[in-house]
Amino acid sequence: MQSNKNPIEVENRILAMDVGGTFIKSAVFQNGQLKEELAQVPAQSGGTAEEILQSFRRVFAMAGNPETICVSIPGPFDYRRGISLMTHKFQALKDLKLNEILNKKKMRFIHDANAFLLGEAVYGAGKDLERLGGITLGTGIGAAAIISGNLCVNELGSPAVDVSIWNKPFRNTTVEIHLKEYLANGQKLFAKDLKSIAAQARNRDSAAMEFWHEYGHILAEILKPWQEKHKLERVIIGGQIANDFELFAEPLKDVSALKSKLGTNAALFGAAELEWRNI
Repeated sequence: MQSNKNPIEVENRILAMDVGGTFIKSAVFQNGQLKEELAQVPAQSGGTAEEILQSFRRVFAMAGNPETICVSIPGPFDYRRGISLMTHKFQALKDLKLNEILNKKKMRFIHDANAFLLGEAVYGAGKDLERLGGITLGTGIGAAAIISGNLCVNELGSPAVDVSIWNKPFRNTTVEIHLKEYLANGQKLFAKDLKSIAAQARNRDSAAMEFWHEYGHILAEILKPWQEKHKLERVIIGGQIANDFELFAEPLKDVSALKSKLGTNAALFGAAELEWRNI
C-alpha cells in the first residue's frame, strides 16, 4: 500500500496523537517523516471535560501548536464529525465536537485500530499487500482491514461491522469477554501480572509456556475464519500483548500472522497519514 504524499511537497508540521484511556502518546511529523516523539501526557479519561481538554492542550503546546492535528482515538466515536460517543471513558466529552471546543480548524480523527493498520500498511509489516488485517491486543481486542488500499469502515469511520471482532459470539460468550477472562484467570492462577507470566515463559517455565501457547490457539480459532472470510494475505498483531508475540505465535502460523514492525508508533504513523491521503 503506497502513500499518496510527495515528501518534498509536505512542508507543514503535523501533530499525530494516539489517545488511550491512560496516556496520550504523540509525535511531530514533517516532510513525510517522524521528526520528534513527545513526552506522554496523562489522558485524564475519567476527569471533567476541562481536565481532558487541558491534556490535549498540553500536547498541542509541546508540539508548538501546529495547525494540523491528526488523532487516533478509540470508539465509539463519530470520526467524520469529530464527536465522541464514548461512555466507558472520556464520558465528559460525549456529544462534544472536539475541533470546535479546542478551536482547531484542521483536526481529524481515526479509529485506533484503523490507525494502527494504516501505519503498518504504509510504513511497517504490511507494505505492498492488497488485503491486510490488523489486530490490537490489550485489555480488549481491536480489528481492522484494508482491501485494495482502502480501510473497511462504517458510516462513522469505525471498522466495518463485518470486520469488527470484539463483540462476535465465541464459546458461549463474546470474543472480547472470553479473552479477558482467560487472561484474568491466568493472572489469578499464577498470582502474577501478564508481564511476569511472559518472563516465566521465556525462562522455560512449562506452565507459563502452556498458558501462552493456549492463548495462541484461542486467537487462531478466532482469527482463522475472519482471515478466510476477508481473504487476508497477512494479519498483523499489535497492541501491548504483541510484545510477547513469540510466546503465542506458533499456533497462528495458519493465519499468516506477523508481529507489528512499528510497535507503539504504528497508530501515530497511521494518524499522520490522514493528512496525506483521502481516507
